[in-house]
Amino acid sequence: MAIAILLGDALNGEVPQPERSDSNAVPLEHIFTILQNERRRQVLRYLADQDGPVSISDLSEAVAASENGKSVRQITSQERKRVYVGLYQAHLPKMADMGFIKFNKDRGIIDLGPAAEAAFPYLNDDVPQRYNWPIYYLGLVGGGWVLLAVSFLTRLLTPLLASGVFLTVLTFCALIHAYLARTNRARSTLTSPASTE
Repeated sequence: MAIAILLGDALNGEVPQPERSDSNAVPLEHIFTILQNERRRQVLRYLADQDGPVSISDLSEAVAASENGKSVRQITSQERKRVYVGLYQAHLPKMADMGFIKFNKDRGIIDLGPAAEAAFPYLNDDVPQRYNWPIYYLGLVGGGWVLLAVSFLTRLLTPLLASGVFLTVLTFCALIHAYLARTNRARSTLTSPASTE
């Protein structure tokens, strides 16, 4: 039956089109290619902390200082130059080609590109998480067992009431966890203006 309908539509000039995937989405392959290098991760972090475009000189100084564990004033010209050359010749053009930064090579100006936002959820995986949910849940379960044991031993609470209190607190914690996870997923979904494949 479905074949007959499709065949009839095709004969009428109405050929069903396959669903198109969002060609503007930043491919994970591009995100991970950019983030596999520490220097490129530092570029994204530095640009994210700035209010607008920066010069390649300022960027090079900041990255060199970070790589060498020094302040910007303490880095040598050789350390600065080594980072500058690597950024200018390799990292910045690659990041610009994939849309993670905007790089005006003639003026030496760099800014975040449209694809940068898609990398931030992965970029921040190496910093401590704001909420450590497994520990929260382990604490809740431990507290629930203590509450249940106290209810059996002291008869201050009935086991049913203790279980109800525990399940209410656990449900509340799970709802907060689900809300925060959904909010973080919504923030991490960003598209670039054009696919770079």
